Amino acid sequence: MAHARLRTVVDTDRGRIAGGHFVAAVRADTTRRGLLYAGTDRGVWVSLDDGDHWQSLQRNLPSAIVTDLLVHGDDLIVATQGRSIWLMDDLAPLRELDASVARESVHLFRPAPALRLRGNQNKDTPMPREEPTGRNPPVGALIDYWLASDAKGPVVLRVLDANGAQVRRFSSADAPEALPAERYFEERWMGAPQRLSTKAGAHRFAWDLRAQRPQADAYTVSIAAIDGDEARLVPEGTLVPPGRYTLVLTANGREQRAQLDVVADPRVPVDPAALAQALALSSDITAAMERAFVANGQVQAVHEQLQALDSKATASPALATALQDVASKLSPLVEGEGEQAPMNLSVLGSELTALQADLEGSDAAPTAPQRELYATDAQRLERALQAWSQLRDDALPRLDAALKTARLPALHIPARGEIAAHDAGQSREMP
Repeated sequence: MAHARLRTVVDTDRGRIAGGHFVAAVRADTTRRGLLYAGTDRGVWVSLDDGDHWQSLQRNLPSAIVTDLLVHGDDLIVATQGRSIWLMDDLAPLRELDASVARESVHLFRPAPALRLRGNQNKDTPMPREEPTGRNPPVGALIDYWLASDAKGPVVLRVLDANGAQVRRFSSADAPEALPAERYFEERWMGAPQRLSTKAGAHRFAWDLRAQRPQADAYTVSIAAIDGDEARLVPEGTLVPPGRYTLVLTANGREQRAQLDVVADPRVPVDPAALAQALALSSDITAAMERAFVANGQVQAVHEQLQALDSKATASPALATALQDVASKLSPLVEGEGEQAPMNLSVLGSELTALQADLEGSDAAPTAPQRELYATDAQRLERALQAWSQLRDDALPRLDAALKTARLPALHIPARGEIAAHDAGQSREMP
């Protein structure tokens, strides 16, 4: 198409492209009537009403001459002069946008089907910042929503499965996760986690198609990092199976729902029965990890309090005896070695965490060794939990009585909400 000079010289606030610019291409959307795209010498413009009004679609596109446009499926391909080929992912929100949407205070756009892909599989450190590289779109479901005004409270997004059970929950009020993991590279490679925005306007949030991350004493930072993206901490949570899910967005007292289809990666043959077996075992492992995390957090807290009391026990033989009794029974759960190693809750938690991470890395049915390891760890965990329960119900009350006689405060066993991951594990951040 030959360059055409726009004759109308008006202000863009009135819905027109400012005069003095050249239009190199005008393309009609392949799905919605009246939706047009224009490539000019200063970027891309869009019209929702057959060209009567235009507005900028520049976003993060550099200020460059746009020489051609192509609507390809759900994407807009932009050819520029001297600034490479650009791609705008998922035109669904533009196709859905109309006057009725603009009148809503909150709107959740219909999401495009999400391809069940595994994230960055690069097994090396990120490319240097000075190395020119492209940028892939986020992996998972792209969820677009609109707020007519700033939200007065948190914006909450929930993902429900076909049975209505909650698979994942996100909130703009959530504090950033402070998960314990050894960082063995530059801090900038850790990236920043995405957040649900509460500001007025259109926003996009990416769900990685993973269920809730299991609770562990410590996590491993994947070497498959991308400079500027949030680092992957393993285990991440199990990839959800293909199927239909419901998105529930809540903001300013309004709730919006939309259906999301998760589609299998056509390059990866997946047996639904094998996937169901893996998910079932993962659910068992996740529950065991939670129990081990809570027990280990409580045991570690009691152990630290016992160490602080050692210097105060010399004045009271009864207190010294009670302290020794609790310490000897607590030792296998804290630092068991040799025959006592199977009782060490920290070691047990680490083994379960490694097993869960291994299971998350495949779409196959669990192997016989994986099942055997879980069965062994589950038995060991039951023994350790029984030992901790007996200690908590028997020896600790006697120690508390001795502490009361010595006019010292009783030991504090933290509740689940008081246990932080860095308190339960032994990991540290490397400088």
